Amino acid sequence: MGFHITHFSENTGLSYDKKAQCFWGTMGKYPVFVEYLSRRGSLVFRLYGKLTGDENIAPQLEQWRISQQGVSGLTYRNRCLSCVIAIASRDADLNAINQVDSLVHLADMLGLVPCCMSCGADYGYNAYMLDDTGVCLCDSCRVRTLERVGQVAEEHAQVRVNPLGTVLGLVTGCAVLVALTFAVLRMGYVSYLTGYVGALIAFVLMKKFGRKLTLPIAVIGVIVTMAAAAFTPVLCFAKDFAEFNQEQYADALKYVNSYESIREELESLTDEMREALAEEGTVIDLPKMKAQYEECQVIISHRETGDCLRDFSTLLKMDTYSSAKGELIKCILWGVISILIGSALTLPKLLKESAGKHELRAPTM
Repeated sequence: MGFHITHFSENTGLSYDKKAQCFWGTMGKYPVFVEYLSRRGSLVFRLYGKLTGDENIAPQLEQWRISQQGVSGLTYRNRCLSCVIAIASRDADLNAINQVDSLVHLADMLGLVPCCMSCGADYGYNAYMLDDTGVCLCDSCRVRTLERVGQVAEEHAQVRVNPLGTVLGLVTGCAVLVALTFAVLRMGYVSYLTGYVGALIAFVLMKKFGRKLTLPIAVIGVIVTMAAAAFTPVLCFAKDFAEFNQEQYADALKYVNSYESIREELESLTDEMREALAEEGTVIDLPKMKAQYEECQVIISHRETGDCLRDFSTLLKMDTYSSAKGELIKCILWGVISILIGSALTLPKLLKESAGKHELRAPTM
């Protein structure tokens, strides 16, 4: 049985904010937030409360964590008790509900007092979503947070793009993309991850070295990384063609020499001699031999990757290499589609970070 949002919400009394994929509300007396990471099959638990003294509760937390299954990263920092809960493969809802109940009980045992996460005020606080992360703030801290959000946006708006750094980040990312894809293809596999990882590295480095990432720059990055993803299979197949030609070189050279010798002999034959050969049943298909001769000439002249790359489209039209066309198209599509999907998943967040845009809002029911 999988994890069911409605069942978990009903049995914990927590509301669910669909946009943030986060459960929120009060359990016991504590403000609790449980973020649902569906792709990772886990929950991120946060409970806000302050200690009344200066005691070190780390040993107690570690002892409690060891006694539990599926709980990791249990920490108490900045008035926040947090951990990651792995969603069990069996009885997922029941296990998750019990773990959250146990954590709330642990907070009560530790003597935590519900409070504003920022100033520690134990009254007048409310639940909010800051960039889809659950926070607990009093009115004064909410106002200060909103002011800071505006300041950050203004500071980011004044940052100017460094074109050289942007280009450096894009080139580095494309180099990683090409290297990863080429290595995987040479091992005989096709993976969508190579395009996604290469594009992600490119975007992150463009943002880091270029100081910020804008929508036009991001669009250019998507186009260039897709071009790199499409070029890499061509490069890989060109190398395969060159290696094939090297293996066939000796036979091709032998055929070329034989054909040239036979052609000279045939050109010297008279019409009477040709008729005599035909009467004997000797059939010489010159057009077919010439076609084979031309293919052997291509093999001889294309034994390096660069040669095959230069005449790649011409080679694909030949019977010797045309069987690779379907696989080549599949490899190109995998790379391009993975970049498009990866860009749709990662770019909005990176663009938002570059613009310094943060959102503080009340959670939805």
